[in-house]
Amino acid sequence: MGCSIGNYLPLLIWSLVVWLFFFSYAFFKAWEHLSNIQRCKSRQYRYQKVLFQYLLVTKVGSLYDLMTGVLSVMSTILFVYDTYSTGEGGSSIVYKFELVLANYFMTNWFVQIYAAPRKISYCISIDSIVDLLTCLPVYV
Repeated sequence: MGCSIGNYLPLLIWSLVVWLFFFSYAFFKAWEHLSNIQRCKSRQYRYQKVLFQYLLVTKVGSLYDLMTGVLSVMSTILFVYDTYSTGEGGSSIVYKFELVLANYFMTNWFVQIYAAPRKISYCISIDSIVDLLTCLPVYV
């Protein structure tokens, strides 16, 4: 798009912090439910298992899925608008929104990798590859 990410560094950091706080709710709630899970070999693996289950079956996990769906639709609408817009007036605002959405999707990607029971299989899954291919060009 011709916009330098250096100009938007405060927005990049701010939105990343906001999304980290947004996702941290699930981490804290899963930590509360840690005692309800059967004993596993290591504490870290046990917590990852709880987080994975928590994001899979609870209302908070459903909220994250709904939020991801809504933001995906917003991202698609933004892409179509940016593709067919004729003027340069709104490109800076569009890039700011794209940056915030890309931060959400990258944060979500890292949370999913952390919570995934089989990290390698998640990294080579279609969902993971699509997330990376759509987010990384925003940062370049």
